Amino acid sequence: MFFPAEDIPPDPREEQVNRHNSKIIYLILLALAVYFYFFTQIYSHLNIPSPESAAKAIGWKPSKVFDDDHNAHSSILIQVTHERSNDEERMIFFWFLGLTIIVNYYLPIRHKKKWLLTSTYIAVGIFYGITALIGLTFGHTLLYLIFHPQRNNKSILPTLLGISGAIALIPSSVGWFLTFVLIIGSAGITPWVYQKILLPLLSNPKQAKFMQTCGAHSAMICVAIGSIIEGTSGWEWKTPLGIILFFWHWERVMMYHADLQDGQIPEDVSFIDYLSIFITPGQLGNWTWGVSIGQGYRYLEDRFLNKDKNILALAGLKLWVIAFLYVTLGNWIHSHMIHFLRDHDIHAYWRVKHMTCAFIKGDPMDAQIVLSTTLVDLIRWFFLFGGVTHFKTGVWRLCGYDVEPYFRFPWMATNLSNFWSRFTYHYREFLVRCFYYPIFFKFPQAPPWVRITLASFAAACFGNLVWGHMTESVFYRGMEWHNFTHHLKAWPYFFLLALGIAVSQIWSLYKKDKSRKSWSWDKKFPLDLFSAYVTWQYYALIHIFMNRCSHGSVWDHFKLLFIGLGF
Repeated sequence: MFFPAEDIPPDPREEQVNRHNSKIIYLILLALAVYFYFFTQIYSHLNIPSPESAAKAIGWKPSKVFDDDHNAHSSILIQVTHERSNDEERMIFFWFLGLTIIVNYYLPIRHKKKWLLTSTYIAVGIFYGITALIGLTFGHTLLYLIFHPQRNNKSILPTLLGISGAIALIPSSVGWFLTFVLIIGSAGITPWVYQKILLPLLSNPKQAKFMQTCGAHSAMICVAIGSIIEGTSGWEWKTPLGIILFFWHWERVMMYHADLQDGQIPEDVSFIDYLSIFITPGQLGNWTWGVSIGQGYRYLEDRFLNKDKNILALAGLKLWVIAFLYVTLGNWIHSHMIHFLRDHDIHAYWRVKHMTCAFIKGDPMDAQIVLSTTLVDLIRWFFLFGGVTHFKTGVWRLCGYDVEPYFRFPWMATNLSNFWSRFTYHYREFLVRCFYYPIFFKFPQAPPWVRITLASFAAACFGNLVWGHMTESVFYRGMEWHNFTHHLKAWPYFFLLALGIAVSQIWSLYKKDKSRKSWSWDKKFPLDLFSAYVTWQYYALIHIFMNRCSHGSVWDHFKLLFIGLGF
């Protein structure tokens, strides 16, 4: 299925970008050995000292670095499953990455994507189970048949849709005989429904556009309907694991749909090529983190082996080194920053939420505490999330994709608009393509500052809140109404974020000196330093509303924000 037997002419890029270098393989194995040693319990199998014992042997006894099992604390893990311990899953995951990356390295270009898809399919089955794998396949099969109508009566995809849908959606409480009957019935009726009902609808351009838009927003539609039903009737749909895994692709599905609307996807794109966009080794680790990495079809097609694979591999290994430092030392650095502040009589809290709840309870608060706590907690989050996303991006690069990092030197940003693009690059691209551009170009006659303001609020406020956070809350906590509306109470964060981004864009548009680049070594260099601090501090401060105390009102959190601003 994945490796057809017919002769395929070699890719002319083989000599340019697919040359082998055994030194790269040695470096990959070395990097994996480090990850194995620090983040799994392989040391116990090899009868060698644990990472914590080795650190103590050289006189280093850091806090917040090692776990109770004496290896390094790690936020890199396999999520949404509890079949094994994190260390066991990481060990399997690293073995999988080693095998997948090395085999992919030596394969001809025409087989690489198929191998990455095949190996990831196997890994998903191992970690999440066959039923979840089938549910994930069902979701993408349905989308593919809507995005790319199959008018050939001999296509097996409608049958696959019926079988996978029955297996994924039929509750386990249904007896095996009835389940078997429903699977056979679904396999028989689904092709007829597709050919006789769906295809005629998809033949009409307006109806096809509407159905494809619904498909792209299927996660949001299901979440909204399910939450409303739970809120009105009390009945909750226990979403199958495979469907949850599919739902977590919603941001990239929306970007794929944007590519489809822009005519940037070939009409004859195969089902295998479609699946290879979404089901990849870069997705497997931390499935729910950095879900927009990879974006849509056009982005990945343009960046697949767009340069020598050895250059890409070295870039991926560089990100793995940075990820290792962030993951292992982030909490240690955060702990030292807190202790440093407290030693200088600034009572910074460990988390912003600790501070908000302390304020609600009546603890005294001043600007120094608010500013330091919010900023230091943002730095902690940067290390935590940056370590995971750098690792995931490193996997993409080691697999041959020149994917840009999720974090792109955010400390270089001197205004909030630039910060947002550097701090959450792929997520920002999702919001820009799906919300900002449609609104910005909808009013071509309006003044630029009006278009910028409307588009910024559409993306950073509305899209970010509803599509970016309300959906995630349900995916994490369950399809219940209070989960769906959980982030509505944090509306000031999204409003102030959009306001800051809009103001910074308008200022950049109308400022007088547009020729000077930030961080030029001139008399305005101190102003760049100050602007960078203000940008980080503003973004950190508005997280008061994202880390709110359940006992406090919105106005209570605004008062804390005003204290931080010096009022």
